Amino acid sequence: LHLLVHSGRATTESVEILLRPIMDSESICTVGGSSGYVLPLHIGCQYQVSYEILRRLLRTFAEAAHQTRRGPELPAPHANPAANNANHNPNARVEPPQPLTHIQEAYALDIFEEGRE
Repeated sequence: LHLLVHSGRATTESVEILLRPIMDSESICTVGGSSGYVLPLHIGCQYQVSYEILRRLLRTFAEAAHQTRRGPELPAPHANPAANNANHNPNARVEPPQPLTHIQEAYALDIFEEGRE
């Protein structure tokens, strides 16, 4: 999950796919990543995953709501160009997403709300 996000290629769909098998595992939901402190809940909020996934992540590790995300800049969620353009050229070069510079240390709910704006 953390590697996908740091690659800059993560989408809401890909993050949801990786969160579903771990969302009920307390031992995994408490892991903050290799650099900084970014919990699965923080990533789920940043990528605006489904309410059900967020609810289960919180049920599994409720303390995550009180933990701030700290660490290096994370890339902004990557848009799925194929979903936005029926004539999408699969060979076209996709520019890497720009990092979020305004969310260096934030609570999960703040990250979620920032993504809704």
